Amino acid sequence: MNDASHMETASESDTLLRGWTLRFARAVWLSLALFIVAATLCETPTIYRDLQTICAEPACAEQFTNLTSAGVDLLQQLGLSTSTYALIITLLSLVETVISCAVAALIFLRSREPLAFLVSLSILLIGGQTYFGMQSGEDMFLLIATHNYLLFVTLVLAFYLFPSGHFVPRWSRWLAIALFITEFFY
Repeated sequence: MNDASHMETASESDTLLRGWTLRFARAVWLSLALFIVAATLCETPTIYRDLQTICAEPACAEQFTNLTSAGVDLLQQLGLSTSTYALIITLLSLVETVISCAVAALIFLRSREPLAFLVSLSILLIGGQTYFGMQSGEDMFLLIATHNYLLFVTLVLAFYLFPSGHFVPRWSRWLAIALFITEFFY
């Protein structure tokens, strides 16, 4: 074995998750995955019900999934009821969440690299974004803000660490930290 391939193999094996770090990463990932699945199952009936509600206030009409009276008229012209609309949107959201969770699980279970873990965590959080993005209200604010912050952090880290798993140039880590701090207070 020549020295170049030996060094490449050694540096590659240094970056793999193993031991307690692998167990910790899997525990974090599984906890987040279980939470997203549980939140999806618990919130699906509420979202289905809310999607059938006709929005009279201008503030609630800002979300693209909320029905306005003009939207109901358009649905009736298309021959669709509000319950059919709600069912279609709910099923599409469920499919998106299931696909995101499956892809994230596939990436995470097939690799022990930290960057793969980070990308799979981002994809998992994107799958949860479907449901957390449809929720509103003061009781959900902290949960939604935490989810969005974690999504931002994982996406930015994945961007900065791709493809080598290292910050290149090294000073870019400080830019990432500055972004995380400003996003936290945003």
